[in-house]
Amino acid sequence: TAATLAAVPVLQNLAWGQVSLGLAAAGLVAFVILGRRPLLGGTILGLAAAAKVYPLLWLSWPLARRSWRAVAAGAGTAAAGAVALPALVLGPSGMVSFYESVLAQLTHSLSTWIPTNPGPQYLPAVVSRLLGTGQG
Repeated sequence: TAATLAAVPVLQNLAWGQVSLGLAAAGLVAFVILGRRPLLGGTILGLAAAAKVYPLLWLSWPLARRSWRAVAAGAGTAAAGAVALPALVLGPSGMVSFYESVLAQLTHSLSTWIPTNPGPQYLPAVVSRLLGTGQG
């Protein structure tokens, strides 16, 4: 309804360019159609998981229901999205470089117990990444 769309949390989510509302909507649609269209429902869950990691947990529902088609479609779509989308945007060498950087930062965090953020979204870090002038 209009009241929901005008709610402050929804407006803030949209104003800051967050994808959580879209992922929640995708999850809702997927769960509504999973029983009738398991491949489509699983694919929608996989697309959401390709954008963020936490929608992978949503595949636990079709897994618990032994809806193997939905699980396979979701896992396959998520895996393909995690490889194909970065390769399209960054190019193959850029994608490899990105994943190597993330792996190095995660390895450092695990070895020192000092967390690092491989992709902060505050403006100076984004500009630094775009210009290639710093780690940001």
